Amino acid sequence: MQHYTAPTTLADAVRVLDRAIDHFGHDRAVRHGFTSPHSWRGIYAMPSFAHSPATLGEMRRSVSRSLTETFEGWKGGDYRYDDGSIAHLDYEGECYDTEDGERFTEQLMLMLLELYLDEEG
Repeated sequence: MQHYTAPTTLADAVRVLDRAIDHFGHDRAVRHGFTSPHSWRGIYAMPSFAHSPATLGEMRRSVSRSLTETFEGWKGGDYRYDDGSIAHLDYEGECYDTEDGERFTEQLMLMLLELYLDEEG
């Protein structure tokens, strides 16, 4: 099955999370969250995050860390990420996401659906 989602960059993640935080607050917890930024096993020069229940603030801090820290690749080398880096969703050491980060994009969509459906009651 072919997907047609555009890759989500770190800048996109910042925008989505900042708007969600403005609406729901830093402490709002979600099941479809992510934390633990690291170098993606698929392409070390791309960032990845681990699926994890988290608060919106924890996720925002994770994205901020990915923009300010240096990460070691799986076979060596140091990598830094910027606003245009495509984000991925895999546990550290795994490589199940696609090169254009479909799992990360889907995770953000699930998070937003969870937030808005919970708000509806």
